[in-house]
Amino acid sequence: MVGVASNYLDEIRGRPWNTSIPDSVLWGIGGGALIASSIIGLYLASQVGWWFVAFVAAWGFLTASYSLELFRGRLHNTVALGVLVALASLGASLVQDPRPTWLMLLTTLLSAYIAGYGREHYEFGKPAGRDDMPIPSARRIWRWLMFEIVFVDAIAAIILVTRVFV
Repeated sequence: MVGVASNYLDEIRGRPWNTSIPDSVLWGIGGGALIASSIIGLYLASQVGWWFVAFVAAWGFLTASYSLELFRGRLHNTVALGVLVALASLGASLVQDPRPTWLMLLTTLLSAYIAGYGREHYEFGKPAGRDDMPIPSARRIWRWLMFEIVFVDAIAAIILVTRVFV
């Protein structure tokens, strides 16, 4: 839900995906997803411990700040996105097992790195993805980013399947 909120709220500010979706729809879906993720987070906090509210608050704040470029866009950067993804990864892991492990911390760091790396590729290749600027190197980066997204999604699917069935 945080990812849905991020994408829809981000489109309100500057139209990076170049859609013609009305602002009211973007606000409705983006805001609704952020509220829904907060409600789910509060439910999880009631189940695992109220310490989890800190993660819910951080996600909500960073998602809105990053996507809507609040505070003059000071949090719309690679580091803020990395922190947001790291908190999501760590929070999801701690809900499963409240005892931190080295694997949990490694996964958190890798998630943050991949998000930051992906954002850098996205920002460089974004004009090529929208066909605004036919720069050959940007097109190459954009295609590589699409491969990275599919690759990371495949790894996530494999992890999910092994957690469920193994």
